[in-house]
Amino acid sequence: MDPLSIRVDRTNRIVAVGGPWDEIALVNGGDAAIVERVLGTGLLDHVHGDPARMLVLTVLDRVRRFGAPRSVPYRCDTPGLKRWMEMTLTPAPDGTVTFEHRLLRSEPMQRPVRFALARPGTARGPAIIRCSSCNRVRDASGWHEPDAVRFSAEAAGTPTGSAETGTPPGPDAPILVGYGVCDACRARIERLLAG
Repeated sequence: MDPLSIRVDRTNRIVAVGGPWDEIALVNGGDAAIVERVLGTGLLDHVHGDPARMLVLTVLDRVRRFGAPRSVPYRCDTPGLKRWMEMTLTPAPDGTVTFEHRLLRSEPMQRPVRFALARPGTARGPAIIRCSSCNRVRDASGWHEPDAVRFSAEAAGTPTGSAETGTPPGPDAPILVGYGVCDACRARIERLLAG
């Protein structure tokens, strides 16, 4: 499969998209991410969570400053597949940066898991944080593979005090998460950018 690509201008606006972008977006329920809806938008408009935004800005700054391509591994899972990817960022003299995304390997989830962004402004922040790089999730006990965690009904947005609280959500219920970057991923990316 051709790699997916995005090119951003010096202000980080998406100015070009390549590869089978729409096909992959539509197969994975990403109607809001088709080319006509992302072209001309800010890259950071599509990155959730301040830690993830800061990491993207750091990566872009380093690539532009050093003027050399850098590759960063990451995960981009679907509800049923764990997908290990590699993103190569290539700077150009005019300040644009091209991101190429390649699938390295995939394997089935033990059980499907769907995520949805917890709405900002809720009285209590999301109990579960998803790493924007490795896709592991953090709860009170630490970082885990998403298909190894049994999420509560509350994590799926069931109101506290309902009869279903404490029972696992149905298989189609998305788990509400906030986004961040785990310490292990942050350290790995820093090492890759330094060398």
